[in-house]
Amino acid sequence: MGYSVISQIMLIYYPVLAAIGVPVNLVAIVILSRGKCGLSKCISVYLVGMAAGDLLVVITDPIFSKINVLYLPWSFLDITPLCSFILSMTEAATVVSVWFTVAFTFDRFVAICCEKLKTKYCTERTAAVVLGTVSVLGCSESLPWYFIYEPRFIIDNVPWGCEIKPSFLTSPAWAAFEMLHLILTPCVPFCLILLLNVLTVRRILVSSRVRRGLRGRSNGENQSDPEMENRKKSIILLFSISGSFILLWLTQVVFSIYVRIVDIRSYYSFTDPGYITEQTAKMLQLLSSCTNTCIYVLTQTKFREELKNAVKYPFNLIVKFTDAKYSFSALAMPSAAMRSTLAEQMQDAPSSWTIPHHLSQVEKSLRRNPFDHKALRQCSARNVLGDLQGKEGVAPIGQFLDQTADAIWQNVSSPELTNRHRDVAWMVVRKALPVQSFQHARNISTTARCPRGCSIARPSSTS
Repeated sequence: MGYSVISQIMLIYYPVLAAIGVPVNLVAIVILSRGKCGLSKCISVYLVGMAAGDLLVVITDPIFSKINVLYLPWSFLDITPLCSFILSMTEAATVVSVWFTVAFTFDRFVAICCEKLKTKYCTERTAAVVLGTVSVLGCSESLPWYFIYEPRFIIDNVPWGCEIKPSFLTSPAWAAFEMLHLILTPCVPFCLILLLNVLTVRRILVSSRVRRGLRGRSNGENQSDPEMENRKKSIILLFSISGSFILLWLTQVVFSIYVRIVDIRSYYSFTDPGYITEQTAKMLQLLSSCTNTCIYVLTQTKFREELKNAVKYPFNLIVKFTDAKYSFSALAMPSAAMRSTLAEQMQDAPSSWTIPHHLSQVEKSLRRNPFDHKALRQCSARNVLGDLQGKEGVAPIGQFLDQTADAIWQNVSSPELTNRHRDVAWMVVRKALPVQSFQHARNISTTARCPRGCSIARPSSTS
């Protein structure tokens, strides 16, 4: 007897999902962790955590739970303790991934709707604490799933397979735990994401109307609003992630509630409509673990640029190595014919075949930076210096975005300032202005009070 239609789809769907989901989430983790996508550190931490959670879902569910059953039946992964561990970790990864999305949605809600709480909550440290807490609680909540299975067979004293214990179907305690699990994942996250997005949209509409009115009165004409442009990018990212989650989880949420109401425990065949609906809902749910990277590509310009650079990186390495080899081999190691010719002309003068120090520095710079050597030779020294400076990264400044930090550093090094003013501006940005409290914090001064007789010591500029 051949496979049913839904089984044939699963045989193709899950390997393709695993082949796409693992590299896609790994690329997202690498690119976002570099912090060069123009996003705040807080958002980057949440997105890296969500990508890591989605990666764990792809590894535990499609690979270890689905592909193992479809293509590798009765492998070592089917030993009962390992099988129970994989199934419990599948539940844990799903719970953690879902609540990571809720945490990100709540963070954006606070950033847009709660101005007073924003400065304290929307920080890199708070994001890390929230993700760590969610991970611990999610794994703890999913731990009981390990104990609901028993072996199907025992061969040579080795337990094989995972079968649900009869007590799980009859015990009120297990029934309460299953209901609690259903409420916590995915019913509560689904409702929270919907509620937070509705409140966020409401606040955005009100604030946008007020800002347009104020700017229209002050300027008398329509002009671009940088604050609204930055907020628009964050909103597009938030709604894209939340919208894809809601759409792909909708079938699973509705069917899970329907199954508990009707009390469906098993199916008679693989062509049963209930079985087909359950597997379809599961495939859509797992698809949500691969969509976030596509959302980043479509909505984030700098993420696309970093992705292009990542794709080009191996080829740039090959080109750099080839160009450097042929560009500097003649200078560093002249050919035998050239050496003999030069030696005949320079018999009476000392000679050296090593590269001068200043040329070796140029060589190192060209090796590190992927320039087109032909175009480089046509540029002036000033243009080459500008290109080299453009390759350098921007030093971060507190919670400012990369664009704001770049503008600050340009103003600090403005040619209109004297050297003394530049030094003072640099110390202000670096919070290293040598005020009395700064010196006292480093044991340079015996007191933190102002020498002019101020009654209250000023707070340290390094705090």
